[in-house]
Amino acid sequence: MSIKYIAINGPSGSGRSTIARELCSRLKMPDAPPRAVMDSLAAPLKHYIATLLGDRYNDMDKRRPRAELFGYSVSDFIQFEAGVASARYGDDVFAKSLVHRCLRLLPLPRFVIVDDLTTEAEYLVLNGQPGGVRMIHVRGRGDKNRESDYVHFSSETVFWNDGEMATLWARVDRLAGQILRSRYDQ
Repeated sequence: MSIKYIAINGPSGSGRSTIARELCSRLKMPDAPPRAVMDSLAAPLKHYIATLLGDRYNDMDKRRPRAELFGYSVSDFIQFEAGVASARYGDDVFAKSLVHRCLRLLPLPRFVIVDDLTTEAEYLVLNGQPGGVRMIHVRGRGDKNRESDYVHFSSETVFWNDGEMATLWARVDRLAGQILRSRYDQ
């Protein structure tokens, strides 16, 4: 069995993580080995920040400048550190790390949902795996959803998040059904 990667990209604040969590929960099966897991290319950096600051990453205000991070916000610090690692080891370093982390999971999940894929090099690493990758591009509305905040490429699905939660859940349900009926679950 090979892992199928589902990569979600889109601008900050567009709902990528919310969509990824909901999609993951809909692809799981009760009383069965994990069918779907959610992971992040930046997970090692997020773990490092959480350990450094002694706080849960999900509870942090990611935009507030922190003295412990030399005046950087958590988001800016991660972006800076990711740039350093990418410059030294290549733009695909975090995707390669993700693949190696996922291959250690036992039993192997059928799907790994990634909510922070941003470069073509990362896409090519995941697409080069036996299960391949399905790209989902999220578009939203509001000041935080600038299209210039990310790289848009090779999306199989464009997912419009208009801010209405009922509509969002219905779209995630349809997407989960498409994934389960498609070649991604063979």
